Amino acid sequence: MAKAIITSILEAQLGKYIDGLRSDSLVVGLWSGEVELQDLRLRPHALAELQLPVAIATGSVARVRVHVPWNQLGSASVTITLEGVTALVVPNTDRPSRVELSQAKKNQLERRELVRQHCRFAARVEHKEEEKEKKRKMKVRLSRDLRLES
Repeated sequence: MAKAIITSILEAQLGKYIDGLRSDSLVVGLWSGEVELQDLRLRPHALAELQLPVAIATGSVARVRVHVPWNQLGSASVTITLEGVTALVVPNTDRPSRVELSQAKKNQLERRELVRQHCRFAARVEHKEEEKEKKRKMKVRLSRDLRLES
């Protein structure tokens, strides 16, 4: 179970950068708090989100070490150390132009504004529905407690 937990943490933190993070590739001294993976490959698109002028053609990581302080999990950090990182980089020809980036940013801002407007509208509609429901409940309560006298 602990092996699966460590693998999921590694996948979450390093999965978009490193290929081959599998529990069967772990060299484990798990309960001692030491986990090691060796001879891993960098993913070709590992740097894509950074919008760098270079892309990884090929790359590797000689060793990934993880230290899990089992007896101090609340106060000490889990440490991940990468050793022997090498990469052959090439010019990034897939990079979007400044115009494309500007348009994407503009579109994102427009979408945010539409979401804000939708939320404000939905809040008004919800408030009106709540008011209608309050009135309906009050009518029911008043009619239920109604007593006619003559």
